[in-house]
Amino acid sequence: MCLNLLILCQLLFSATVLANAQNFTVTESKIQQLISTHKHENILSRIDSFSAFFIGQDTAYGPLGEGIRGEFDRDPLYLFDKFDCMTFVETVLALSEAENVDEFKDKLSEIRYADGNPSYLTRNHFVSLDWIPHNSQKGFIRDVTIEIFPQETIWVKTEIDKGQWLKKRTLSDLHNLEGLSNIEKQALVAKLHTLGNKYKKVQVTLPYILLSAIYQNHELINRLPSGAI
Repeated sequence: MCLNLLILCQLLFSATVLANAQNFTVTESKIQQLISTHKHENILSRIDSFSAFFIGQDTAYGPLGEGIRGEFDRDPLYLFDKFDCMTFVETVLALSEAENVDEFKDKLSEIRYADGNPSYLTRNHFVSLDWIPHNSQKGFIRDVTIEIFPQETIWVKTEIDKGQWLKKRTLSDLHNLEGLSNIEKQALVAKLHTLGNKYKKVQVTLPYILLSAIYQNHELINRLPSGAI
């Protein structure tokens, strides 16, 4: 197991403990009220407030998609009551950058998609290939692994084959397309497979430290800055 350390360029991210809490319904008006209440605070306080607010909400794998206009995945563009690890980070980051709900929606799309426009093909599916480079270029994050752990950092190089990944999509990867027939869904799967031919393999590198290094030397934990992803 390994650890790659990112930090939000404009923000600091504090960890919260999700324990023994109940989930609850969150409306857009409640989110607007929350943004308005905390918008005059410094960025760290806003991050603390937004992340703590969602304690107790449900967890789910890949809860977000491209909304009702999505071609392959019509899961909602945003949710406030269901998260996986990535959508939690994205949602809190977008909320902390926004002054109202509409701006939150724009920020979330900017973070989740390479060009800011929601589509399955431009979504930042791969962390090392898509999410980190695109959000680094936009100034949301930067990789500080080697800065924090100059002696312990290891570099891994690997090959990402997005085309082959697309060719392995199945009906189970199409979400919320209940209005389509099975034949229409099969056609969409075939389209994804064909689109896979557009992509070439890409070499990526990523700095990391072994979690075993931290287990063996607890002093290293003290180097972890507030603001780390």
